[in-house]
Amino acid sequence: VKGSRDHQEDEYACISDYTTTKIAYFAIYDGHGSDAYSAHASKNLHNIILGHPLFKQGDVSQAFIQAFAEEDQ
Repeated sequence: VKGSRDHQEDEYACISDYTTTKIAYFAIYDGHGSDAYSAHASKNLHNIILGHPLFKQGDVSQAFIQAFAEEDQ
């Protein structure tokens, strides 16, 4: 336990299908006051990235940037 909190709001996502797709995704999300945000991001952000047209076109950097903005909304 760090600080005065008795619980953690962090979440994570570990997705590895490297053998088939050559894609692996590992992320840690900080709740910053609510576990609802980190829980939502851990279940959805990778799907937004993978489904983004820019990702499919090979522009991975811009797909990440736009997916983060979309998840933030």
